[in-house]
Amino acid sequence: MDKKNNLKMLFASIKNILRSLIKNDKTYDYYHQNTFWNDHYLIREYLNKQATGNSSTSWMKHLYETYFYKKNNLKMLSVVCGNGWQDRSLDKIFNFQRIDGFDISNELLYEARKNAKNSKFHYHQGNLNNIKINLNNYDLAVNIAGLHHVEKKEHMVWQTTAW
Repeated sequence: MDKKNNLKMLFASIKNILRSLIKNDKTYDYYHQNTFWNDHYLIREYLNKQATGNSSTSWMKHLYETYFYKKNNLKMLSVVCGNGWQDRSLDKIFNFQRIDGFDISNELLYEARKNAKNSKFHYHQGNLNNIKINLNNYDLAVNIAGLHHVEKKEHMVWQTTAW
């Protein structure tokens, strides 16, 4: 496929996303009926290269191989976890012992619980603008594409960093 066709596909995907955002106001519809711009393989390769130095290595795999390789019994905190897609994706690489996800949306937490394949996934409803989290319970804390949903960003960032 040539560059021109790739760009056409990319812009068509972006156009579909924008069109569906205008039509659908439900979060469930947003997560299930759309193609995301960063799912396009050219964008994915570019982002991988920027994050890891290798266009074919995802940041998730790089994180595991660089910091967590051969470590067992890992526990992950997922803030603004949404429907849990990122938790399931990371678990395929890390094989966590336990994952705790927090989100304010009961609708998305219902979906996360429904799609959790085993008892290592624990999803909690909470307002991340004022939640208190003990980071000593976790080996890894992640927030993927959700910080913009939190009003008190500084509070959440300080709650989920060890420094």
